[in-house]
Parts: sequence; C-alpha cells; structure tokens
Amino acid sequence: MLHEEKAAAIKILKKKGQLPTELTKEDEDGNRWPTKEALISAKRVDFGTDVGWRLLCEHWTSTGFRGLSLTNKRNRLANGNTVFHCSGARNVVATRQFLKLKTGKDPGISGAWLHTHKLHRGTDEEQICSQRTADHWEDFDKAMKNAHGENWEEEHPDLDGQIIYEASGRMPHGRLGIANELFSKAEKAKFKSKRAMASQPVQSAKEERLERENKHLKQEIKRLRGIELVVQVILSSLVNWSLSE
Repeated sequence: MLHEEKAAAIKILKKKGQLPTELTKEDEDGNRWPTKEALISAKRVDFGTDVGWRLLCEHWTSTGFRGLSLTNKRNRLANGNTVFHCSGARNVVATRQFLKLKTGKDPGISGAWLHTHKLHRGTDEEQICSQRTADHWEDFDKAMKNAHGENWEEEHPDLDGQIIYEASGRMPHGRLGIANELFSKAEKAKFKSKRAMASQPVQSAKEERLERENKHLKQEIKRLRGIELVVQVILSSLVNWSLSE
C-alpha cells in the first residue's frame, strides 16, 4: 500500500529514530516535513518506476496533502479522546483479503475491522486504538453474544449494522459508534426505523467501567476514613498525655 511505502521511505531516511534536519523543510507554521528530494532518494529498487515514485513524492509533499495530514492529526486528538492512526492505507475489504491469504481463514468484515483498529497489529496485544472505540466494540460484542451466542465471530462474522446502531448509542451525531464508513446512508436510515433490537438490552462497557471506578473510590474512601480515625485516636492520646504531664 502507498501509505506503507511512504512510511518505509521515511524509515530509511531516519537516523537514530529521527529525520536529519538537512532532509526536512519547515513550513510557515513551524512544522517540519521530509523534503521531496529526500523521499525520492529513498525509493525502493523493486517499487514501480522512477517517474511514478517521483509523482507520489510530489503528492506527499504538496500543501494539500500536508494540510490534510495535520487536520487528521488534530481530529485524532480531539475532545481528549486520543485515537491512534493504525489502519494505514489498506481498507477493511482489502484487509479481509490480506488476512484470508495470510492465515488461510476468512475473518469476516468484523475480524478485518477489528484488525485495522488494533493499536499493535501483529502482536499479542489486544488494545484498540481509542478508549471510546474499545467501549463501543465491547458493547457490540456483548449484544452479538446475546443475540447469536458466544461463537458469533465464527457463525456471524459480518458486522450487524442494526446491533451496532442499538448497542453503541445509536447515531446522536449522525454516525454509528463503530464501522460507520461500512454502511450506506440508506442502510443507516433503516437502522433508525427499527427501534427494538433483537437481543435484550445490556449494560454498556462505559457504565461497567464507571461502576468499577466508583466501587474502587468507595473502598479508597473507606480506607482513608479508617486512617483518619487512627490518627484522631493517636492525637487524642498525645493531648491527654501532655495534659497529664
């Protein structure tokens, strides 16, 4: 994928994890970017033609592309909900095909979508790219288990848009909680028209997390009150002792 080729070129240019200053250029806002010439020099021998690579480098160093990159970066950090960019240029359908060829097993759209949203793909770490997305996925997973059983990922590997709609908070801002881009406007309109979900309502992941945090805080308050009582007894004893002297 082209995004991966660009990342590979930048990796070649880096020294000790950083791009040398002489290979970068500062824009009017103080952001540093690799120069077109530097990217061109990092072309892999087996990647396409020199002309094609040069055109790609011109695109990557254009004002429009850099502006879009900065906008996406700001969006990922918006509202205090950090979202790490981890899916690359391979879309969900292409990822599904890639995983099927790699593992010999079709992960379905759900497995492919989850793969593109893992923070550390190719490792045993299961962390999803943002807490909000993780909460929505957990809600969806619970609802799917409730509707289709524990093995829903094997038996129903495609994403159920209606359950996503109901389980992840519907569409308060015109977007589904997860996998919004996989469904058309017409499909999402149908989800809205169906008010009841096939499965029973379940407690959301966010609610469960808040409940756990609340329980922990209560335990901590109880512990601190115990310490406070001990301190009060000690102080009282010291006061009585000093008065008796």
